[in-house]
Amino acid sequence: MKLSQSQVDANRRRILAAAACLFRQHGISGVSVNDVMKAAGMTHGGFYNHFKSKDDLVQASLGMPNDQLVDDGISAQDFSDLYLSRRHRDHVDHSCVFSSLGTELVRGNEGLRRDLTHNLHHFVAQMARPKFGGDNIQPGIDGNVDADAADDREVAIANVATLIGSVIMARIADDPQFSDEILAAGRKRLGLAPLDNAKTAITPSSV
Repeated sequence: MKLSQSQVDANRRRILAAAACLFRQHGISGVSVNDVMKAAGMTHGGFYNHFKSKDDLVQASLGMPNDQLVDDGISAQDFSDLYLSRRHRDHVDHSCVFSSLGTELVRGNEGLRRDLTHNLHHFVAQMARPKFGGDNIQPGIDGNVDADAADDREVAIANVATLIGSVIMARIADDPQFSDEILAAGRKRLGLAPLDNAKTAITPSSV
């Protein structure tokens, strides 16, 4: 029986969702096409109805654009609060692709690198831009630098590096106290509340 287009699209989304979680958890090289299809509840043979190769799947699942800062209307301050939290650190399967896969992305194919570079540009631009919520203007991150840091691309890049690097380091550390200390230091650098007061409503999975 031929599937409807809506069913085909739904199956593709299931595969992408399964792949995105598994790649974050186990790394790109540690996950096979069969692993992804099994997690999606589908047979291996159906994979090629949606993707040409594993590389194609990697690009589609990890190179998707990040629109969370725009779509959710969340300020850079609140986003950073969520990012530098224990929940984001501990839920790698739904975390930021840059912090979950780190330097493994450097070895991605040309298409994936192009998509990720675009997403990094977007990430930096959003961290430097104030957000509007109702009648309130929510500023970007001031950190411990100049008051105009939210409008400064150079500082925005440094702030994004602080976010990504802090979470990578916190995950590497097998000493829970040291791991928390790393997150706390990143939060202090960005002028956020103490770690125990971090927001935990969501994780930045679409970054």
